[in-house]
Amino acid sequence: MHARSHFHSRLDARAGIKYTGHIQADVNDIRFGFFGELGYGLLGWWPFIKHIQESGGFPVKTAGLPGSGAFLQFSADHLEIDVATGNMWGSRSQLIQAAKHIDEPLLVAPLHARGPSAQPMTVNGRVWKHNTIHQLPVESNYAPLAFSATEHLACGIRDTPYVLVNHKDYFNWGNTSITNAYSTSDLVLIRDWADRNGFVVLYNRFPAPNEPSNLYFDTSKLDSLVSSAGFIDLGPIYGDLETLTERNRLQLAYMLEARHIFATQGGNAVISLMSRTPTTVLMRGGFDYPDYLGVSNLYEVDLSVVYDLSHSLRALC
Repeated sequence: MHARSHFHSRLDARAGIKYTGHIQADVNDIRFGFFGELGYGLLGWWPFIKHIQESGGFPVKTAGLPGSGAFLQFSADHLEIDVATGNMWGSRSQLIQAAKHIDEPLLVAPLHARGPSAQPMTVNGRVWKHNTIHQLPVESNYAPLAFSATEHLACGIRDTPYVLVNHKDYFNWGNTSITNAYSTSDLVLIRDWADRNGFVVLYNRFPAPNEPSNLYFDTSKLDSLVSSAGFIDLGPIYGDLETLTERNRLQLAYMLEARHIFATQGGNAVISLMSRTPTTVLMRGGFDYPDYLGVSNLYEVDLSVVYDLSHSLRALC
């Protein structure tokens, strides 16, 4: 892996981080990282790194936030580092902090380079082309991720046909007028549809606290609903696991075996589609449709993006 190398500043050189320009280093001296939003990494960065590994014929070492290892099954050596989650592609300050936790001389990670003078990231002669999401994923220099189940499903679920509903309890972009989550009324519609078709509903949520919440609905009402007949609440099952990586591995196993996934706008929809399970995405704002369409084409999986859930359920019948 040889080419010109220009650090953005002396501070970056001392910190051992690189996020633009050509990369010149022995592969054993590099750890590829990502510390931004999960969906950005899965859509735009990690498929490029997987491509670098496959095209170069050498193993790569990676680093990410806690829980990220479950999604990087191609990595020869993955390190999870507990730094604050960055917006979008992450931040330079995050990379400086993360670099303190690795043994390799160089941490290579993406940042959103702006302006006509911004240098593209080039690794081993391969240009990172997918540095803008909300467009169809490019297929050159891009290797789709592959997920396989590494955890066993809980007893009582293993032989039960089920659909999966991804939990969400926060507002996108702080906009309280856009409710990109399944309400308790929506969940009743899904349960009734699933019952007519011989399925139970797995409610896919980690035990609280999981992420900042604006509480779309009364949590006591939600708890009562998902503990009633027709539902299996995965929260207590995940709660028996110690680490976020273990929870994500089990979550992937549930997604891979589901007959259908009801996702919400965000990274959970990307993971659902990458599991190659037919997916309905509830989307009431934003610009994510090209991403979901591109992923569904690359992974050859059925996708339905809806504003009104009842329309989707009628089409699924």
